[in-house]
Amino acid sequence: AERDAHLVEEIEKDARRTFPHLHFFNNDATQGVTTHYEALRRMLYIYAKLNPGIRYVQGMNELLAPIYYIFAHDADAAFAAHAESDAFHCFTR
Repeated sequence: AERDAHLVEEIEKDARRTFPHLHFFNNDATQGVTTHYEALRRMLYIYAKLNPGIRYVQGMNELLAPIYYIFAHDADAAFAAHAESDAFHCFTR
């Protein structure tokens, strides 16, 4: 439990710094929707739990964020709706 708390804290710290100039990754609920920020945190956490030998390494957020951003901006809304799972799949391959 303590190890998970440390992992969440580390991911949270880096995720907050992910492309701060893009409102897309907004992490402040008072400033609007935080859906994409939360998706980024989830993907990083799940990756770390599924890969205990690697866990989370600083900078993974900078690699995953552009992948997720591209999928989320797909012109076809049906594809964009699956941006989180598609980005996670690409990130883990």
